[in-house]
Amino acid sequence: MPSGKTNEPTTDKQIVVTRIMFERDIQKGDNPPHYFDREGYVAETQLDYKDFDLPYYAGSCRVSWPNDKWKFDWS
Repeated sequence: MPSGKTNEPTTDKQIVVTRIMFERDIQKGDNPPHYFDREGYVAETQLDYKDFDLPYYAGSCRVSWPNDKWKFDWS
């Protein structure tokens, strides 16, 4: 039986893949993910950024969209 916590990545590659897939999903213009409706979020909060905590210990990401260009700040 493998050691470690549930959903803990075993390699750095899994973290990179998780982040790449997250960025790709967010940037879908015609079909955004169910957890991110940019226009609705801005109308509700008046913020031009949103913070996300990714699974598998892939980190936190602040997604912003100044001048309709996506920006991903990882921590």
